[in-house]
Amino acid sequence: MKKKILSIFLAFCLIFSLLPMGASADEAHSGTCGDDLTWLLENSVLTISGTGKMDDYGLKDAPWHDARDVVTGIVIGDGVTSIGNSAFRGFYALTSVTIGKKVASIGDWAFGQCAKLGDVTLPGGLKTIGGTAFSGCVSLKSVVIPDSVTSIGGFAFSGCIGMASVKIGSNVTSIGENAFNGCVKLACFETPDSVVSIGEQAFFGCQSLSDVVIGSGVKQIGALAFDSTA
Repeated sequence: MKKKILSIFLAFCLIFSLLPMGASADEAHSGTCGDDLTWLLENSVLTISGTGKMDDYGLKDAPWHDARDVVTGIVIGDGVTSIGNSAFRGFYALTSVTIGKKVASIGDWAFGQCAKLGDVTLPGGLKTIGGTAFSGCVSLKSVVIPDSVTSIGGFAFSGCIGMASVKIGSNVTSIGENAFNGCVKLACFETPDSVVSIGEQAFFGCQSLSDVVIGSGVKQIGALAFDSTA
């Protein structure tokens, strides 16, 4: 009996040793992420293809979550219409993102805590940027909000300590609370006349902010919106 158990144990160890480090026997490199969307991970690039909305996820629910420390590039196809909540949260190795032209919404925490993400071009058809969508993207240096966008969610770009430049599109009506909180390198900011409200602590802690132009449409500025600035 002891010899039989030992043989089974040794066989198991042999099978395990043949698997790649960090992999499992049924490790997936492709799958679905929406009714008509598929994903493919190949050569450290994650590609989303198909048409329609991407599924929303929790902190660790995305089907590609375990690859977050190896993916360096993400390509969102032109048929995709939304990026789900927490879809790429905490992708520590991510440096580049290509977002398809039909994406209309970026969900909460979609790219939050992607520390190496240094450049993002938002598509011209984008309408909403969710809360904490790019929060903690410390390498993000600038962002241009397209004219199509109508709202910037709370904490959307909070903690982006490398961000020095922000351009707000002409149809944004609201800037959420803490939207740019802690953007310590942001030196100037101008809101178009379309902006009606600026949330609480929207620019709290922006220590370099010395040039602010508020558009004529603003009716409400939340508490401490520009506190702790230069």
